[in-house]
Amino acid sequence: MNLALYHGQNTSAWHLQTSDDIRLYAEAGAIPILPVASFCRRGDDEPLDAEESLLGTLLKNLQGKDYLILPPLRYCPRQDPRQRFTTSSLTAWGLLSETLHSIHTSGFQKCILFHGHPLLADWLDCGLRDHRLETGMGLYRMSLESMGVDIEDTSTRAVFTNEHPLYQTAFKTLTHLLEQIAIQPLPPALKS
Repeated sequence: MNLALYHGQNTSAWHLQTSDDIRLYAEAGAIPILPVASFCRRGDDEPLDAEESLLGTLLKNLQGKDYLILPPLRYCPRQDPRQRFTTSSLTAWGLLSETLHSIHTSGFQKCILFHGHPLLADWLDCGLRDHRLETGMGLYRMSLESMGVDIEDTSTRAVFTNEHPLYQTAFKTLTHLLEQIAIQPLPPALKS
């Protein structure tokens, strides 16, 4: 039985690959994408996984050998009083750091963190900076907000399908940014 570990499950899902597949992806220069989505209460009738749902809707159409999509990092530090199932900043940083280390030790030189909640940006930037300095990886952060998607607009979730202009614009922006990241050189190695 194959359980979905994220809303956008597709053939590029990390957890559907074998160890040999992961090695081949790394050798080919594929870029892992780590969705980061907090559980956030936006309304009484809104699901807590709305951010993850929007991220997954965009990511499910990324196919091929250029990207691997990891299951989302769901436990984040509290940045918003509406968030649920949060962790301490230290625990959240530990989860993020261990995930990035695993990606790096699997042979990948770049990684993209794609987040839903706008208030996670500063926390992620700090974590990426620290990990970049430690490993020399090319680490990048993208957000739904940078794709023109307003997660606070409850009508967005109702219309966010492949056919809707908002989705099409966001997907075009996402693919453009991914293409730009793919051609970016790695940062220079740090001298000890």
